[in-house]
Amino acid sequence: MDAGDDGAAMQICLSMVTQSGCGTHNIDEARFCRGCGSPLRNALQLHNVGEQVGGYTIEALVGHGGYGAVYRARGVIDGREQVVALKEALEPAAA
Repeated sequence: MDAGDDGAAMQICLSMVTQSGCGTHNIDEARFCRGCGSPLRNALQLHNVGEQVGGYTIEALVGHGGYGAVYRARGVIDGREQVVALKEALEPAAA
């Protein structure tokens, strides 16, 4: 992974409409891809490291594709802190 390894960049140059893009990780506030210059209005938006999702805290992005993303997260299950894989199914934007 590129700049997303530290968790700061979670906007991926991958259009949810056309499934095309260079795959560069960009900061959340970016309007254009730093890799290819394409507009990021339909970019893949992912959760940030440290973000709470349900009772879990995102620790890392494991992987992503056109249909989903997998995160490593930590949460308390049955009274014990555990590391889990959170899977997020992504819906393509309306064309």
